[in-house]
Amino acid sequence: MVFHIICYGGFMLLSPSYSLFGGNEGSIHYLYAVSILWPLEMLIMYLMHRRNKSKGAEVWVQQDVGAVDLTPWKYSKLVSVIVIVCVLLVYLAFSPLGIGA
Repeated sequence: MVFHIICYGGFMLLSPSYSLFGGNEGSIHYLYAVSILWPLEMLIMYLMHRRNKSKGAEVWVQQDVGAVDLTPWKYSKLVSVIVIVCVLLVYLAFSPLGIGA
């Protein structure tokens, strides 16, 4: 994250001072910076993974101390379906093809 913040912040500060074709006809879009930073960040994460993989990570298991009741709610699937249907109805109501059109 530090690498991304420094590099992207530097790009945003320097981007008005250069353009894509060498003139004032157009500045470089921020997505060009992201398209360069993303593969670099993936490479950094891969190298960090390779370096830390050889350290022999311990298996960590979270212990339940019983502070909270973890029994599943019996209405969870029903409420999930109702919420999804409501979201779809709101989307249809505000879309050009929707109910109110």
